[in-house]
Amino acid sequence: MRGLSSNLEPLSRSAAQPLSSSATTPAQAAQPYTRLAAQLPSRSAAQLPSRAAAQLPSRSAAQLPSRAAAQPRNCHAAQPRNCHAAQPRNCHAAQLRNCHAAQPRNCHAAQLRNCNAAQPRNCHAAQPRNCHAAQLRNRHAAQLRNRQAAQLPGCQKVAPRQHLNESGDMMNIIAVANRKGGVGKSTVATNLAAALALHGQRVLLIDMDSQGSATGTLLEQLPTYSMGHVLIGQAALADVIIPSTVDNVWIAPATEELTHAQLAIVSKPGRETILRRALRNVTGFDVAIIDTAPERHLGTVNALVAASHVLMPFCADAKALEGLSTTAQAIADIAEAELATPKILGCVQVAHDTRLAVSRDARTQVAASWGDLLLKTALRINSSFVLCPAVHRSIFSIEKSSRQPRRGSDDVLAMALEIQTRLQHTTQAAA
Repeated sequence: MRGLSSNLEPLSRSAAQPLSSSATTPAQAAQPYTRLAAQLPSRSAAQLPSRAAAQLPSRSAAQLPSRAAAQPRNCHAAQPRNCHAAQPRNCHAAQLRNCHAAQPRNCHAAQLRNCNAAQPRNCHAAQPRNCHAAQLRNRHAAQLRNRQAAQLPGCQKVAPRQHLNESGDMMNIIAVANRKGGVGKSTVATNLAAALALHGQRVLLIDMDSQGSATGTLLEQLPTYSMGHVLIGQAALADVIIPSTVDNVWIAPATEELTHAQLAIVSKPGRETILRRALRNVTGFDVAIIDTAPERHLGTVNALVAASHVLMPFCADAKALEGLSTTAQAIADIAEAELATPKILGCVQVAHDTRLAVSRDARTQVAASWGDLLLKTALRINSSFVLCPAVHRSIFSIEKSSRQPRRGSDDVLAMALEIQTRLQHTTQAAA
């Protein structure tokens, strides 16, 4: 206990000493707080509220609401909404909608629709179509032929002085045409020319196919000038005609230049009648035969316009039978355009094989559709026709040394005789 009490004495003594030494009166202890409280309220309540509350509220409540808050809300904000915004919406936009938009729609567009559009349709466009084109058509028709004679069925009446032979008779111009390729147009044209020459006629063969099948059959060498030069006006038809490998047959050849020439004359006035006008200065022939291309190019159109008759070959092919109809439609289009009125001379079957039902059926269909226009003679299938372009001769030269019967030569001669008979009937009917 003594030890414990001895140890506690310093602690009591040390704890008692600060209290006794640092003991102060309550007034002295409260003086700092009283002084701080006296100073702070006087500055925060007297000075700060007077500045912040007197200045700020006076500016924000008195000035700002009256100038910045009240004015934008009532004047500046309300004015664009009611005046500036509403005015373009009601007045300016309505004016544009009612005046500017309605005026072009009702007045300006209507004027263009009624005046500007109606005037070209009725006056400006109709005038070139009806007046200007009619003047050219009438002037061109008046120079070439009598208009009343052009309405007659015979196309040979178009220009009686242009297609005469040496005896003064009308020169028949036969175009061999079909819109289907590979039906034997060149075979019919070349061998028909040779058959008519054997009957004593002077024949002109005009090749209007850029493939040059007829040219390769009756010529051994390609010429310098061809029908392409005639179409573009670089040569006359009389200067292009040269003798062929068949007696009494002359040919106006064709080369690949004919393709470029057909493109060159696309925009040329009178492009459809170039061949017909070129035949004016050609005399001394009894008949002219024109070999055509299957496409409806300007070369084919020129051949149909220049022709007085059209001979349409066909074979046992559905497209070949369809080509007969499309060729007849092309002839009708030419007649409707008042370019010419060629007559269909007839339809002749090529590579006919009586052993095949398809060949017999094709002939039956053509007979049912075309009637008397189907020639009684048919060119039977014969390998000798394939040799004609290779040796540059006609079927008569190839089968000359053959033993009887000469089937190819006999068929061609019979076809030529039937065509001559039809030509005579047509000429007598037209007279």
